[in-house]
Amino acid sequence: MMSDWLENPTSREPLELTEHQDAVVRALESEETPTYPISHWYMGALYALRNENNPERVPQAAHSLRELWEKLPRVLFEDDWYQRRGRPTRKEQGFMVIENSDPLVSQLTPAIRDAKGSHLHELRDQLEKFAHHRGAATVEEF
Repeated sequence: MMSDWLENPTSREPLELTEHQDAVVRALESEETPTYPISHWYMGALYALRNENNPERVPQAAHSLRELWEKLPRVLFEDDWYQRRGRPTRKEQGFMVIENSDPLVSQLTPAIRDAKGSHLHELRDQLEKFAHHRGAATVEEF
């Protein structure tokens, strides 16, 4: 029996990115390293999600995005600097990303900064939930 994926050549065609997706790819490419090809992980998530014949598309897309999120602080802050920080917690990593990538962060109140960091941490937890098959994995929920 031939799989639907093999019968459907459109699932193997290059993605047509939205303007926003293209901007994300370019931003990630500008920061990535040979060790952390973060733009590839983002593109992999988009390809996985697009393939409607893949019953694992949501967990696979979530895994790629979770991996990107996990490695982003190492890419942005250089791996050796990151290691010297004593391997910050995942929540601390979210705060590091905000503090070093949001040009207006100094204008925010501590409460708003904390809320943004907590929200990013919750999003990361959701990605992990999807990646590890916990709960319903519909594309809409994802």
